[in-house]
Amino acid sequence: MTLLAFLIFVSAVLLFIGRADPTAFEKSRLWVLDGIAPVLETVSKPVMSAIDYIGRADDLVTLYEENDRLREENLQLQDWREATIRLEQKLERYQALLNVQIDPKMDFVTGRVIAETGGPFLRTFVVNLGRDQSIENGYAVIDSSGLIGRVVTAGKEASRILLLTDLNSRVPVFVEPEHVRAILSGDNRNSPFLEHLPKNYRPQVGSRVVTSGDGGLLPPGLPIGMVTQQQPGGQFRVALFSNLSQTDFVRVVQYEFPKVSTDASGPQPEGRDQEGAAKSETLSSSTSSGAATQAADSSLRNDLVE
Repeated sequence: MTLLAFLIFVSAVLLFIGRADPTAFEKSRLWVLDGIAPVLETVSKPVMSAIDYIGRADDLVTLYEENDRLREENLQLQDWREATIRLEQKLERYQALLNVQIDPKMDFVTGRVIAETGGPFLRTFVVNLGRDQSIENGYAVIDSSGLIGRVVTAGKEASRILLLTDLNSRVPVFVEPEHVRAILSGDNRNSPFLEHLPKNYRPQVGSRVVTSGDGGLLPPGLPIGMVTQQQPGGQFRVALFSNLSQTDFVRVVQYEFPKVSTDASGPQPEGRDQEGAAKSETLSSSTSSGAATQAADSSLRNDLVE
């Protein structure tokens, strides 16, 4: 009781002093704070060292776990590398046996989008690449994700790119994995649609769409997007891999298709001529049976040439 009474008395005195002279009480508080600051600093050093040690121990555990994960991934990558080498060697042997003519190598020229000319009837980019960089009309244009369009006007130092979403865009494509031919058409929406699909064929949602190379200008195999759900009216939209609203740097694909020579290389045996004529008749009949799709490709080829 005596201690409690004493503490109450001291508290009352301190409260009275604080009320009577606030500045004196504040000075006392600062004096106490200055006195215990070195003590707090000394005590805090081992505490901070302990916290830092615990943090380093946690980082070390995480580092060991990451190292184990990287070891497993490295082993998987080595297995995949060996499998890839074996497949490449097998493919080379098959190509040699079949005398396969591989497509020529593609070259790229990197540029930047300097203008976007958009509107209700036009979806194009302007890039800072032109004839000075050996850019020609019809060249494919890609970004880091996939195909975005093709060159329609090549100036001396700049070119205009017709985007896949433009109303005038028509691109021959393959729908994978069935390898079905179709035409990717734009209608000024964010996602172009597929047309001229075979009858009774419904692509699966998520199927990849790549260029087919038909038409003689765009190289085959360039990634474009994925098939989305069927829209009203029976159209299948394609969600582009590229985000056109964020496209900055692009690459123009410099690619030339192999030229077909019409000159005869020399006299051939009669039997070989007859065989060639038979093959030509077979090819002609098969071409006539698919006239609907080929008509769309022919009109596309004319548009690309223009």
